[in-house]
Amino acid sequence: MLTLYQVEWCPYCHRARQTLTELELTYECINVPADRDEREQVAAVSGQEGVPVLVDGDTTIAGTVEIVAHLREHYPAPPDGAEHASRGRFRIVSKLTLPPAEALERLREVFKQERIRIVAEIPGDTLAPGLLPEGYTLVHAAVPAAVAAVVQADPTIAAAVTIPVAVYGTESGSEVAVTKPLAGAWLYDVPEALKVNYGLTSRVIKAVKEL
Repeated sequence: MLTLYQVEWCPYCHRARQTLTELELTYECINVPADRDEREQVAAVSGQEGVPVLVDGDTTIAGTVEIVAHLREHYPAPPDGAEHASRGRFRIVSKLTLPPAEALERLREVFKQERIRIVAEIPGDTLAPGLLPEGYTLVHAAVPAAVAAVVQADPTIAAAVTIPVAVYGTESGSEVAVTKPLAGAWLYDVPEALKVNYGLTSRVIKAVKEL
């Protein structure tokens, strides 16, 4: 039996759970106290208080990287493991042979066709002068109706209103990348906004894939 010691809000624990899901493994989940000093159970099995910790039979593994490596080494991927991985992936990247300026213009065209509004374009030299890849631009995309719905649900969650998209140069041309907000986990207690944010993210990802 696999046993995972974790807390739900921890991104490192999320990565461990995602791998367990990709491999379709059944496991016992033990939620531990938020205060590290109160995690006697974790310390007893692993000698430290950090999570995630995985117990696999007589083997105890602490740390996300180590847990993921152990699982992939000892358990074969199921037939739909790649589909699980794809749906849980935190970013989508489209590779183009166009230079960054043309890729950005193409992104503008596709967004216009899909009725997605660009509300901000921030050049890389503004974000971090001389430190980012050639032609780096951070785009914030939104859909007016989605913005209104999110604000009505909770006006404090501004990060759910727009989706960040990065455009930057590579040796072969450019890449356009969309980051998913951890599957919306941070919106779990605002279901109306979660639904809208999920739809908005899916819409932006679809547009980027059409590049």
